[in-house]
Amino acid sequence: MRDIRTARRFLIALALAGASVACSQVAGLDGIEFHDEDGGLGGGGAAPNWCDGTDTVLGAVAANLQPRQWAVLPHNSSLEALSPASDLGGDTDSAVWDPVRRTVRWVGGGEVNYMLLVYDVATDSWSFEDTGIPDTKYTHDANALDPLTGRHYVARSGNGRIASGIGSSWTEILDIPFAPIVAPAITWFPELATGPGELVYVGGSGDLAAFDGTKWTEIPGATAALWGGYNVFAEYSPVHRIVWLGSGVDGEEVHHRLDAQATLTRLTDAPISLEQGRALHAADPVSGNFLVHHIAESAWWEFDPMADLWTPIDDMVDAPELLGGFFQVPIPECGVIFVLRDHFSGRHAYLYRH
Repeated sequence: MRDIRTARRFLIALALAGASVACSQVAGLDGIEFHDEDGGLGGGGAAPNWCDGTDTVLGAVAANLQPRQWAVLPHNSSLEALSPASDLGGDTDSAVWDPVRRTVRWVGGGEVNYMLLVYDVATDSWSFEDTGIPDTKYTHDANALDPLTGRHYVARSGNGRIASGIGSSWTEILDIPFAPIVAPAITWFPELATGPGELVYVGGSGDLAAFDGTKWTEIPGATAALWGGYNVFAEYSPVHRIVWLGSGVDGEEVHHRLDAQATLTRLTDAPISLEQGRALHAADPVSGNFLVHHIAESAWWEFDPMADLWTPIDDMVDAPELLGGFFQVPIPECGVIFVLRDHFSGRHAYLYRH
């Protein structure tokens, strides 16, 4: 099993770096460098990276970002032309990034079926399509993706069967091992346990389980410090190799750290509400810490899950006001976080470098 896990991490590194050697990402003073297995710079220098500002609109914007700076992507007619059945990103938290296809993907409720929104980096184009998944409710923090296979998972409101798809073909996986909730959270955890990666589902009041591709396994440890009944969240940090999760209604400040051995650790109660819908949660792809936007106070915080330390962020440049519907997703190759905002005043995509 260790060999399988090692091989999988090797393949994921190739997908993320776009290089021909096994790579691991490290933060450098001038950005992100990729080192080969011998510790040197692959190919005699920084490994080729599509996010270098020469080939794509997103790459050009990211290449010019300084730390703590926001930038809006140029006006995009394909984004403005979308006519979704409901607000994009309404009452949601996370989209997913497919590093192989270089697309941002998000599934949310429409008038009849769930709808899939896709941003293609190579063509700088947006599309919106019917998945055929029957439901009309918001997905909250309920999108996840296996970066190796490109399989996209969606947890539906009040439905114990997770939708699973690659491209435009969708199916369902086995029922979760406990009652579903109206606003669950899911995330992909590549290092979990001894397998090649597992899907983590956060339910209400301490319910937690992982799916290994064939079966669900409940993860114990939250009985003494239950999070809320719904509106929970889950975010993965590839740097710290942990999942941060919890909060929800009647447990807004309660949060936990889940490590690769499936050990759940309660953290000190947060100084703000972490309830999904009251906060936006994102993993900084460079430091591995989490960035939290407290919506009511329009304030940003950085949380170090290993030191259990909160720090207010007061030096952001050109930060947008996040009104209406919005979601976020880290793009590790560029060291940035991608945010889409849908508001009656306009629909815009932003990048932020922490």
